Amino acid sequence: DVCSSDLHVPLCPAGLPRPRDGRRRSGSGSGRRRSTPAPPAFAYAKPEGALVFTVIGDWGGSSDHRPTTGCQTSVAEGMGAVSEIMGSSFVLGLGDNFYPSGVHEHNYWRINQTFEDVYSHPSLQVPWYNCAGNHDWAGQEANIQHQIEYSLLSSRWVMPSALYTFTKSLTSGKTAKFVMFDHLMLKRRYFYEPLQTRTNSAKMEGVEWD
Repeated sequence: DVCSSDLHVPLCPAGLPRPRDGRRRSGSGSGRRRSTPAPPAFAYAKPEGALVFTVIGDWGGSSDHRPTTGCQTSVAEGMGAVSEIMGSSFVLGLGDNFYPSGVHEHNYWRINQTFEDVYSHPSLQVPWYNCAGNHDWAGQEANIQHQIEYSLLSSRWVMPSALYTFTKSLTSGKTAKFVMFDHLMLKRRYFYEPLQTRTNSAKMEGVEWD
């Protein structure tokens, strides 16, 4: 069993105030526009032995014509900055990796433009344990096979099957087990081939699938 105190997930820096928009308040004696103050530095003291990781979902751009969005880029920059401060050791990708209809042989380049080129911060060069979402299965040509096989080509992408698990050992002696599954595949029985080749790379340590 793993207590919540053993796991630290950087979602958003707590305690940062919303920036002021600089508009004049009613009743103000001055019409001068005030500049937006910079937010205070985000400080984090990682508890000894804590397992810190980052979670993101619905991150896969917009379309083949718009493979990356401004919001996605902003999130990637903030995600990288917070992950660096908190010392995140891996990322959980919760699906909808490539909008609107996944990756297939005619848009394989989306892996670079929607993933590799966007989440490029040094702190994000860690294992990404991904699962598929409904958009990864959408369309006549889409399936998750290319995403599965990309696990053999990428230094960080992990998705050996629609269903898999991985474990992380904590310094307390406990073990955290993560179960990654695609509920649409279970419901609709989509066809896919699990990865047949098992590598000895560090990102695959503790990863199990059938």
